[in-house]
Amino acid sequence: MNIKKLLLIFLSIIFFIYLFSKYDIKAVLNALLSISPFYIIIFIVGSIFSQLIKSIQWIILVKIFTEYSLKDAFFALIIGTFSGRITPGQVGDFSRGFILSKATGISKSKALSTVFMDKIISYFSIFIICFFSVFLNAFEVNNLLYLIAGFAFFFACIVAFFLYIKYNKFFIRIIPNKFRKRVSEISEKVNDAFKTLMSNKKALFKSLLVSIIYWLFTYFITFVFLLGFKVYVPFYFVTLVFPLITIISMLPISFSGFGLREVSLVYFFGLLNIPAEGVISFSLSSSILFILSLFILNVLIANSKSLKIYQDKK
Repeated sequence: MNIKKLLLIFLSIIFFIYLFSKYDIKAVLNALLSISPFYIIIFIVGSIFSQLIKSIQWIILVKIFTEYSLKDAFFALIIGTFSGRITPGQVGDFSRGFILSKATGISKSKALSTVFMDKIISYFSIFIICFFSVFLNAFEVNNLLYLIAGFAFFFACIVAFFLYIKYNKFFIRIIPNKFRKRVSEISEKVNDAFKTLMSNKKALFKSLLVSIIYWLFTYFITFVFLLGFKVYVPFYFVTLVFPLITIISMLPISFSGFGLREVSLVYFFGLLNIPAEGVISFSLSSSILFILSLFILNVLIANSKSLKIYQDKK
């Protein structure tokens, strides 16, 4: 385990020490143990189904370059999502691009460009949802200014991402010399493939619509799971806060967002005077259940002889 990962784990521990020094840890544990199996099943099944919707979003982009079955896209997405949850900034999610390249024979640059575009569309779709949610929450939140500030931060992240895509040659200049040439070559190839994707407006629009459906369904499952912890908030509050949490959790200042996500949720839900203990219990259980579900699916995928992505290893 490298020093950077150890540092991220240490920072996550610091976040949790802060939370448990301020709030009742016994109440958190009681909330975790008292959750009904009904809500657990709903969350697990809903989370897996949401990944199927996400696979449809991605495969629309993939089919611009090559044919790819929904089954293989789903399996690749599960592997990528699991890798993303255990790596800083979710960079492990790009592993599905390499799986796609190996399975279909298309270049890595084309495969990775579909993952890039898939992420851009995802961020843009939650930006749209977040934008409308700001106005719906105007009369619910005691201090809307903080949420608007969070939305502004989210918007800034979107702008920065698009600026990187447009002016990535500038960003390449600040990379150390020994890596600059290789990164520049890869970047140019991905950019060429990116242009091909950008020219197919119909596919982009379809992918965006599916992405909006995916996020709304994900937030609905989140809303239902919150009820299991007796956390009662309007659905449009969920659609405002959780896009912000998605971006905050990606900041490389904790391990897989643990600790940072909980601190952020406690703060935002505190604006509605929601007790922190239920929010912390919800956040911990949802993260653990989601990662555990992905891990089990990864094990099943790895042991399946029918998968093209593993045929070379059999």
